[in-house]
Amino acid sequence: MAKSITSRKYTGVYYYKLDNGDKSYAVRYTHKGKRYDKVIGRHSEGIREAYCFKVRTDLINEMKHGIDRSADMRLSELAEHFHKTKLNTETYNERLSRFEKEIKPFFRNRLVSEIRESDLIGFQEHLKKVRFGAKGRREANGEKSLANATINKYIDELKAIIKYGMKKKLVHFKDDPTENIQMLTESNNARERYLTKKEIDILREEVSFYDSNLQLFTALALGTGGRLNSVASIKKKDINIAGRRVLLIDDKKDDYYTAFLNDEIVKLLEGKLDKLRPNDSIYTGTKYGNKRAIQRKMKKILDKLFNVGLDVDDRQNRVVIHTLRHTFASHLAIKGTPIYTIQRLMNHRDIKHTMRYAKLAPDSGMVEVINLYD
Repeated sequence: MAKSITSRKYTGVYYYKLDNGDKSYAVRYTHKGKRYDKVIGRHSEGIREAYCFKVRTDLINEMKHGIDRSADMRLSELAEHFHKTKLNTETYNERLSRFEKEIKPFFRNRLVSEIRESDLIGFQEHLKKVRFGAKGRREANGEKSLANATINKYIDELKAIIKYGMKKKLVHFKDDPTENIQMLTESNNARERYLTKKEIDILREEVSFYDSNLQLFTALALGTGGRLNSVASIKKKDINIAGRRVLLIDDKKDDYYTAFLNDEIVKLLEGKLDKLRPNDSIYTGTKYGNKRAIQRKMKKILDKLFNVGLDVDDRQNRVVIHTLRHTFASHLAIKGTPIYTIQRLMNHRDIKHTMRYAKLAPDSGMVEVINLYD
């Protein structure tokens, strides 16, 4: 979490420096032995230290007269508290973007204590009407709408912010407004495509014409089943060559899990790690300094090899980077790996996410059906 900087001029006023260069101001005060921290706003919104000090003085005076404003928190203020707890996680930027993009404009500067179940339902209905164009930009007359899965992510984010406020006693409700919100049914458009052994060989040969970074990423994606961000974020300190293990970040859970290194990966890492510092990325060179660079290069390769003639919206058949994760799990199932082992290796929270691979197992009944009347 970012370190707070105390005002040199005004008692009880402090601020955080944000990644975008902005400052987030807050005040701290004590009443009857209890300490209170309250976010006031950002420098870009016109907030200054003198104003924060005035707000702090008013809050203290109100507390002395029995008026407790500590629970009257604005949604933007609570969200800032919540997002600070995610500052050093891989999902921080994604969460912040989700809030700034749709949640904040809809609820504006609303008091959290005033938000009701009907408001969450209204927000859900609002998201159903959002339209965007071919390049993903929000457009009034856009042809596409948000997928139910995307809408559910926005609702989950809003619920997480409110739940955090309740847990930390930053806001109080007579009835939890998030309790009965029904999530939308997500379309059955899960990617089922996985690469055959022949296709894997074709991909390996193709990336070999590029450089060791792309070869390493492909080997790790196929060998660990990690998601794009998990594999792209690996640093030297995450790797244990002797134990043949690597720690992968799970950006859906904000935690790490262990994956294993096969011979191909170990060979590609030989000599590379000795030149790196613990916090260095294993992908050397400026071209591979971030996830997007890898994503762009891999997309071109996968489109060239496997997606010619396929519609861009054909989720069932198009090969994308995430297909490599499905390939890992699918081939584990084909080799007869127990479904609970696959769940652990994929770091699935719920076994139902792993059950899609059960049909590929040798004991799925397919062989018996094919040979039934032979």
